[in-house]
Amino acid sequence: GSMSGIEGRVNCGNNQWSSAGIKFKKKNGTAGDKHTELELYATDGYQNQTGFSMQPDGEVNHPKQPMALLYSNSGDPGASNNKINNDYARFTGVHLNVGNNYSTSTGKFTCPVDGVYGVAFTSNLNMSNLSVGQNMNIQTRRNQSIHMYNYNTTFTTGWQQMTFTNYINCNANDELQFYFSGSSSFGADQGSGQWGELYFWWVQ
Repeated sequence: GSMSGIEGRVNCGNNQWSSAGIKFKKKNGTAGDKHTELELYATDGYQNQTGFSMQPDGEVNHPKQPMALLYSNSGDPGASNNKINNDYARFTGVHLNVGNNYSTSTGKFTCPVDGVYGVAFTSNLNMSNLSVGQNMNIQTRRNQSIHMYNYNTTFTTGWQQMTFTNYINCNANDELQFYFSGSSSFGADQGSGQWGELYFWWVQ
């Protein structure tokens, strides 16, 4: 046949069953083609969900890997037309939110499992409320405690670019956020993510 595998099932009570397994399947429909794929899957209570797949050349895919890719919309706390100081950024523009771990209402990314997480920020910042030489920083916070100061000094009262990446060892249900602080308020360029974005992702 076109696939084979090993599956285990468990009775969850009330005659409800759940399953997980390993599937070996033919990658395409060409007769004689030996290109195969290995999948690990588990049920979410309704249907099988593939959590891992591997190709013969060693290429590995984690289609359910937790990740969020955000940008600021006009008026978001932390956007250039709603500058903040000593407050949390809350961006509502969503390009990607695998697992729905990011909340647009709170600006928090909730870690679904234990592990190392990456957070990144890149944007043009509007510095019109600051003077040249004044300081500003965007803090990466875990459970409202500072993990990292990402510090910069104002060199223009127009637009100033800032980019950083941090890695954090987290427990399941830890919450990650970005906190803007400085001599005065500032904000990230808004709109479609062309000028700036936030990233959260599970590394390992």
